[in-house]
Amino acid sequence: MMPSRRHNGLNELTMQSRLMSDEENKTGKKSEWFRLNLFGTLKNFPPSLCSLTYITTLVVKNNHLERLPEELGNLHNLVNLDASHNKISSLPASIGSLIELRSLILNDNKINDLPHEIGHLLNLRHFNLHDNPLRSDVSEVYSDGSEQCIRRMVRFYLERYYIYTRFRSIP
Repeated sequence: MMPSRRHNGLNELTMQSRLMSDEENKTGKKSEWFRLNLFGTLKNFPPSLCSLTYITTLVVKNNHLERLPEELGNLHNLVNLDASHNKISSLPASIGSLIELRSLILNDNKINDLPHEIGHLLNLRHFNLHDNPLRSDVSEVYSDGSEQCIRRMVRFYLERYYIYTRFRSIP
């Protein structure tokens, strides 16, 4: 674990990892291997973090982020993402590539719509969008973040994606 320090406007940087067992090294298993916490006054999400594909938990809450980079979709092992308490207004379409994601916490941002690719997050079990200015149709689908709500949301966005791709292919 690295100690927390103040550097370039960042109040806290915590990196947690553990040594992998011989079996994990042989199989290449990396689940629950790495957690990265970035708290403080970040205004821009460093795209270079998206090359750390072994990260399973990423916490970038309590910053001043206005967006998450499209490269976020490169974090294929990501299981938990907490980007709450920022100024994020939209999510990148690549969020749909995070098929291992089980927890997505985005409360207290400026999100009013979700990309239809969010319907690809079939493993999602915890989803928090509270305190965002959601459009009414999105707000109706997302009511309480429960597992039943998440199933409704995934179905809603899968249907929306299907309609979108069908109409896009019409000349």
